[in-house]
Amino acid sequence: MSTTSTRVRRTGLSAVLTGALGISLVVAPSVNTASAASSLVCNTAANVIGVTQSGELFTYPHEEPENGNYVWGPKQTGVGSGWQIGRTLAGPDGVVYHLVGSSGELRRFHLNGRQWLTQPGGGQFRSVGSGWGRYSEAAHRNKVTIDEKGRLFEINADGLLKMFVWEGGDDGWWSAESGGGKILDTGWNQYNLIVAAGDGVLYARKPDGSLYRFRYDLAADQFIQYGKHVGNGWEMFNRVFSAGGDTLYGTWPGQNGQGQLLWYRYLEDSGTWAPGDPVTHLGKVVGNGWYGELDVVADTNSCRLTGYPTTPRPAVQANFTAPVTLVEGSDKLANYFFVNDRGALYHGHQRRADDLLLVDHTPLTGYEKFTGTPAAGLQASNKLEVQAHSYDDADVRGKTQTTVNGTWGAGLAAHRGHLAGDSVLVKGSDGLLSSFGVAEGKLWYRKQIAADGVFPAWRSLGGADLTSDFTVVRNGDSFDVVARHTDNSVRAARLTNGVLGDWKNLGGTDAVGRPAAVLHPGDGTLQVLVRKADNKVYTQKQNSAGFPGTWTIIDGLTTAGAPAAVMTTRGTIEAVVRGTDNLVYTTGQNQQYGSFRAWTVRDTHEAATDVSTTAWSDGSWLITWRDPMGELYTYLGTYGSLSAGRMTVTDAGPTYQQQGSAASDAGPTYQGGKTKS
Repeated sequence: MSTTSTRVRRTGLSAVLTGALGISLVVAPSVNTASAASSLVCNTAANVIGVTQSGELFTYPHEEPENGNYVWGPKQTGVGSGWQIGRTLAGPDGVVYHLVGSSGELRRFHLNGRQWLTQPGGGQFRSVGSGWGRYSEAAHRNKVTIDEKGRLFEINADGLLKMFVWEGGDDGWWSAESGGGKILDTGWNQYNLIVAAGDGVLYARKPDGSLYRFRYDLAADQFIQYGKHVGNGWEMFNRVFSAGGDTLYGTWPGQNGQGQLLWYRYLEDSGTWAPGDPVTHLGKVVGNGWYGELDVVADTNSCRLTGYPTTPRPAVQANFTAPVTLVEGSDKLANYFFVNDRGALYHGHQRRADDLLLVDHTPLTGYEKFTGTPAAGLQASNKLEVQAHSYDDADVRGKTQTTVNGTWGAGLAAHRGHLAGDSVLVKGSDGLLSSFGVAEGKLWYRKQIAADGVFPAWRSLGGADLTSDFTVVRNGDSFDVVARHTDNSVRAARLTNGVLGDWKNLGGTDAVGRPAAVLHPGDGTLQVLVRKADNKVYTQKQNSAGFPGTWTIIDGLTTAGAPAAVMTTRGTIEAVVRGTDNLVYTTGQNQQYGSFRAWTVRDTHEAATDVSTTAWSDGSWLITWRDPMGELYTYLGTYGSLSAGRMTVTDAGPTYQQQGSAASDAGPTYQGGKTKS
């Protein structure tokens, strides 16, 4: 049915009554809460399309899709034949796809009433893909769906959730990544059915009949709702389809073998379902004789929701004096990443091992509205990955080296995010990079799908009132996150297997800027350093019972920036910070768990940025910053003989072997200065 001539009904969620729900629809808690109440708009009828076992295609308009009343228009048969050889899908506005089983060809049709519109090239259909024969097989027919915007989603043979976006015209599908389609998530082989029911709304069913809801925001590349458990008992349906607007239709044998069609509607604002049949307590019965059809689908935008939740683009202030990011390359040479005063992203690479200060600078072209501190790390193949934030649209863009320690790929990867500040990249124990960021006060996360693989969509880990001043430290197979919150408290939480634990408040509401954190190699406890409102640096060490909640001052210096710190091979901490005179100062412990030395000026040239520091695999560490002219400075910190023990850094994480003798009282030595090209 053409939507251009339809009458429109409107219903508001506030008008829906609560009542007995179909199929034991158990509502589970979610980390996301919907925004202001949504409103539903439906066409006069939802155009339901069926395919019989003999391949005949018919249409049947359900005239009250907004409330599930048993009201239908005239059934139209003889619309098409020969459709039994594959899988039929419907999209928005009369678009119909046929996934041909024998060849795997994907054909795109456009239905206007009973007429097939002529496609580019002059035929009834346009061939727009290949390799889709999998979804003609009985085990996989329910693993492909289309949402109200015409995006096609599949669970592929590797359990990846992929999305294909139709651009129309001569362009066809938007190729977001090599191989076609955009990978949104992993681990979807646990589901045997997916159905799109709105703009980015997906329902996924497990074999035990439990049903889960997702909402994907394409503009932000975020799952703003992820895996919310919304019901049980859905295994009785051989198919589930939608007319949009969170309506679901399921076909089941029926209590007396009638082959019934049941209607449901989920209410995102309240996390409940519209009332079902008052007698059976199932969804509303809207038809009989549907169970045995080969395919039953509907125009996916017959109903639409307005006012559904999205992640807004926050206002981001340009910051061209943010700290530099340091990464040790596989060649053991230093890599520096920073944004210059024009918003361009730069990579500095140490040219030779025998000259710390000789650095080659390469602009990473393609965009010049970057801001803040870039996120960077080594892929499993040792290729460098860098991602940087934009002050123009709050999104993240990135580049990857084409060869190890070599050139950079053309173009920019769009990582989106709508983040409030810089993201952070950290390599896990499995060698994969994980990305962290903050949006709307929540912590967001995504992890590479495989070694050197792409990054899927962002997922919310929850939390509330986080600022973009946070630090992530790998701790074995987990990650420890330390963040300043909007009340200026510092809190820590542990991420394990994609689940974030409770936030632990370290005490106080006077933190300023980004906290620093290091991991003690012997017991896996954290030590946190932070600048406070009096512009002094304070520290707090976790113990077996948690954080004590009291801070110890590292006195003797009034600071103008956030501290940075590393754990040395002696199990001691070395810290660095910018003072109010804009000079760089260092301090540290001469013995494990000992007191900190007096602050010492490291260089007499002014710094315009806060200072970064990173531990090196040979037991040394580097500190770096930029001066008011944008020039890069770097210093190498080392110890002499390690009489107290040695920390060995491997891919499995740090370990510490105590050798029993007392640590030397001598502090480290530093050498370095302004870099040169």
